Amino acid sequence: MCAAYIMYTAVLGVYAFWGPKAGKRIYHMSGESADVIFGGVTVITGVFGSLGGGLVLDALGSTLVNANIVCGVSVFVGLVLVLIAFLAARNFTIFIVLFGLGDLALFMIQAPVNAIGMWSVPAALRPLAISMVTVSIHLLGDVPSPPLVGALQS
Repeated sequence: MCAAYIMYTAVLGVYAFWGPKAGKRIYHMSGESADVIFGGVTVITGVFGSLGGGLVLDALGSTLVNANIVCGVSVFVGLVLVLIAFLAARNFTIFIVLFGLGDLALFMIQAPVNAIGMWSVPAALRPLAISMVTVSIHLLGDVPSPPLVGALQS
């Protein structure tokens, strides 16, 4: 679970860092507008996606199987929408709508993946387990991924 969450977080780190730069280059945006738009989309979809994933899991029933289903479906839908945004959008408005919907779907794993992390260890170890997951996803995921992708592009 933790390895997959690290990879997921690495992808979000790349989107957050390189997305505005790609927006500026592909759609000829000027100044800080790409940073503000991408940042705003990320904040809004992060809040609503995280809440939505928790609500969906509660509605389905909080089980390990359902949490894995929500994670799998959310990541698949998010992947498809983000790929369509990057590969087929002809203008920035269509791109950002598709990208935003993809981000919304991707952020829906937050509550289920944390539930999986807690359900995977004995109750006495849950605080330590979640703190270790949190440190791991940032230390190995979203922190190193933007410079690594930049190095690969060079």
